[in-house]
Amino acid sequence: MQAYDVVVAGAGNAGLCAALAAREQGARVLVLERAPEHLRGGNTYFTGGGFRFPYAGIDDIRRLIPDLSDAEAAAIDVGALEHAPHDGLSHGGREVDGDAALAAIDAQRDAALVRRHR
Repeated sequence: MQAYDVVVAGAGNAGLCAALAAREQGARVLVLERAPEHLRGGNTYFTGGGFRFPYAGIDDIRRLIPDLSDAEAAAIDVGALEHAPHDGLSHGGREVDGDAALAAIDAQRDAALVRRHR
């Protein structure tokens, strides 16, 4: 019988990211998925394989996708970070600290940029 260091339940985006992160650290990983083959991927199935991450502008996106053409960049609506929820933010009926939320957004963006350069 084979031994594993990490067992991941579900082969959606989160599960596969967890499995890859564990494997990059040298763990022996087993991913279990119960969905039939045509429905595999969790919610990622419905996104066409795309994923979201916070960014501060088109320069962040260009750092992740260096071969992004000017035409493609012009078609991306990046919005602005200042439109992110800050004061009075609530989630599930609970108040959320706006500064903590913005710190989490910055950390997620930084993590996406670091992963690109590995």
